[in-house]
Amino acid sequence: RIAKERMVENIVYLKETDRFYDLKTNRDYMKQTINHTYGIYFGKNQSAVSHLQKHPHQKIVENWLYDPKQYNKDKPIIEVDGNKYLNSYKPHTLVPEKGDISLWNELLDHVFNNSQEYKNHFLDFISKPLQEPGIKIRHALIIVSTSYQYGKGSLWRAIGEVYGANS
Repeated sequence: RIAKERMVENIVYLKETDRFYDLKTNRDYMKQTINHTYGIYFGKNQSAVSHLQKHPHQKIVENWLYDPKQYNKDKPIIEVDGNKYLNSYKPHTLVPEKGDISLWNELLDHVFNNSQEYKNHFLDFISKPLQEPGIKIRHALIIVSTSYQYGKGSLWRAIGEVYGANS
């Protein structure tokens, strides 16, 4: 009985994708996987998914929605315009650290031809979403070069490391 109740607490059904999300494993699954994983707790006449469908406290959402302003680690389901969603926002875990950034500055000087104005704009652009999650930046940066292996890929790899997998 306790295992069934935990399943109801942890499993969320996403209507738009017809998938299930497990709040404990932070992974999404197909119906068959839920039935297989939790099947041990049910007899031959009922599946885990049918139990969820009939349970008065089942968790059902439309889909995922990225909303940093409504983030609450303990309440991953948010409501927007009367619809429920799983909030896909996860805060970054960056911790400032002293160190040598001379290679980073060298790369920026190379990519932006030593223009402090362009470097500052670029740094402001990439840091704003980290400083104020959810803020909308009403423009995009396009960095173009006529040279092959100019440093753009290195720049975006570094940014990917900073932002992490959840951004």
